[in-house]
Amino acid sequence: LLFLTQYAILDTQYDKIGRIIFMKNVAVLMAGGRGQRFWPHSRFDTPKQLLSITGGNSMIRETVNRVSPLINLSDVFISTTEDLFDSIKDALPEIDYLNYILEPVGRDTAACIGLAAVVIEQRYKDSNTTMITLPIDHIIKDSEKFLGAIKEACVLARETGNLITIGIEPSRPETGYGYICVGEEVEKTDNITACVVKNFTEKPDLETARKFISEENYLWNSGIFVWTCRDILKAIKKETPKLYNGLMRIKDSLGTLHKKEVVKEIFYGLDKISIDYAIMEKLLIDWW
Repeated sequence: LLFLTQYAILDTQYDKIGRIIFMKNVAVLMAGGRGQRFWPHSRFDTPKQLLSITGGNSMIRETVNRVSPLINLSDVFISTTEDLFDSIKDALPEIDYLNYILEPVGRDTAACIGLAAVVIEQRYKDSNTTMITLPIDHIIKDSEKFLGAIKEACVLARETGNLITIGIEPSRPETGYGYICVGEEVEKTDNITACVVKNFTEKPDLETARKFISEENYLWNSGIFVWTCRDILKAIKKETPKLYNGLMRIKDSLGTLHKKEVVKEIFYGLDKISIDYAIMEKLLIDWW
């Protein structure tokens, strides 16, 4: 799941059995898109990120509040498109404008996550920075258990170099979600059961979804991921070299006067593809 430290430190510390307990972790809130599934509530002037689906705070505010006990606000990044920046910045005045990762045009989650990885790696000068990516439209009732799982996931990501995703126990055959087929159990704690991922299936038809539910070894894919910048960029390089090459051009432009133009050029030339299709379904190893 997610992340660990309240402490603004870069050095690593260990517990009694030698496991990492403090590390640099950042949260990336994926807040792009117009939310067509929320229409007519989500409109151009009121995007889904600013909607409340629980009768209280907006979805993006709930997500920031959820992560703030564990992540310094200075380490919370908002990934969104340029046209949504003003609206979201007004809703989150405590997030520094330098922590907004802006896309000139939406190219789905593969490009979103890749851009965030190169920006964060450059910001902290550390490819081992642990990056937690979260959609902003989840309802999570048991925050304590969620955050406990996040802590464990950060430790596993840093210690093993694996890509980690969070599964949700399904309550019904659902065709709108991706599915994770879980394999061998590798670790169990009070907060998590960590398993090897055998495969991913993105949004199956109803018959296949019913089959998955009956087999009892499938979970819904939450879209919440934990990995180091180094490891996700390595996966992108392997599976989507066009995206990787573009990201490296963007990385070279960071801190220059030409950054905005380079990002625009690269993004308009990218295919629109989710991280699920670009990486998850292709990568057969190193997923937990």
